[in-house]
Parts: sequence; C-alpha cells; structure tokens
Amino acid sequence: MMTTFSSVTIIKFTNIFRDLAISKLTSEDYIIGRKNIICEIDESKFKKYLGCGIERTKEKKCFFVITDDREAPTLRRIIKQYVRPRSIVHTDY
Repeated sequence: MMTTFSSVTIIKFTNIFRDLAISKLTSEDYIIGRKNIICEIDESKFKKYLGCGIERTKEKKCFFVITDDREAPTLRRIIKQYVRPRSIVHTDY
C-alpha cells in the first residue's frame, strides 16, 4: 500500500486523468516523422496486436494502435496513416 485511498478512488482518478489527456490531443499529435527523421515501427502481442511507432528525436513523439493482425497490408496502412511522407521508416521485417 502506497496510499490510503481505496482502489475504486484510484481507478476513478486514473480514468478522469486519461480522459482529460485524450481530450487535449489533436489529430496532429498522432502523426510522427518528417523529412529525414527516423521512425521506428514495432509490434507486440498481448490479447491483440499492439502496433507502435516512435520518432528518433529528442521529442520522442509516438503513437499506439491495436490491430487484429500484423500482415504487410496492415503495416502499410498504419504507416500511411500515422507516419508523415518522406520519413525514414525502420521495422523489424
């Protein structure tokens, strides 16, 4: 126990904080990369596939997306949607 608050209170606070953070994002906040910026695209397997991308810059802008598969057409769609043209894309494929 690190706090005297109940787990219900902590969950409510976490949900409020998450909703506040999401409401402040704009569509541009999800887009990474620009000319000659390296963007790493990776995936992890949890219950579904979690795709993520991160810029190799000091800002470390990133995105996360849940997919049903990790096939090449899906990866291309994600890159086209979340990575700016003329970025340098690195994947493990």
